[in-house]
Amino acid sequence: MSVMQDQLNGLRVEVADLARKASDVSMLETIEIKYLGRKGELTRMLKGSMEDMLLTRQVVEELAGS
Repeated sequence: MSVMQDQLNGLRVEVADLARKASDVSMLETIEIKYLGRKGELTRMLKGSMEDMLLTRQVVEELAGS
């Protein structure tokens, strides 16, 4: 399993656990925003992954051009 898959699985487990413990809709909305919102944990993880991919691509292109 890749590092990204491990991180996503950990996030899934964490969110599911928090959702089970939520006592009202307000708590569920807070969890949704924190983890799934535009500036949430999932977005942060995916953005970081995309940045890594772009940097790797740039390095490969530079090496191929050498």
